[in-house]
Amino acid sequence: MVDAGAEAIPATAAAFDLVTVAQAFHWFDAPVALAEIARVLRPGGMLALIWNEREESDPVMAEFSRIISWDERRPLRDVAHYSPAIERTGLFHAPEHHRFGHIERVSRQTLVEMAASRSYVNVMESEERAGVLGRSASWPPRSPSPLPSLRYGGLHGEGAGQALSRSPGAHRSGR
Repeated sequence: MVDAGAEAIPATAAAFDLVTVAQAFHWFDAPVALAEIARVLRPGGMLALIWNEREESDPVMAEFSRIISWDERRPLRDVAHYSPAIERTGLFHAPEHHRFGHIERVSRQTLVEMAASRSYVNVMESEERAGVLGRSASWPPRSPSPLPSLRYGGLHGEGAGQALSRSPGAHRSGR
């Protein structure tokens, strides 16, 4: 495993069979990162872009989203559509899209940690951030029943769950 910025991966050309990007592609300079990812992939290698998608039809997830101000602050208003950007590079075959549902059983501490880990929560003014974290810590109201499970619809978005094969001849030299 290599932990590096996507725009400058410290690896030789054709070093990897798979590059996985989870919950992060929207932060990249897409054209630069895609060229760099293509450079480090072996011919036929794969790029997987992955996000969790909230199952907003689930009342528990909808309430948690409300508590953490997701609807007001959602960094990705409409799920980013990365297929055109990927296809424009000519470096990858057409994206495939896949969805896999999953349920996460959480503790009260995990709810607070999840809220605190959101980038938009981290940049809130301290009073607003404290309110979000306080609401997360006190939800759901204490009761003998177990804490809720957060339901996700799966890998989301046009860019999510993409298994992209590097196109033959996609290697670019010069790096």
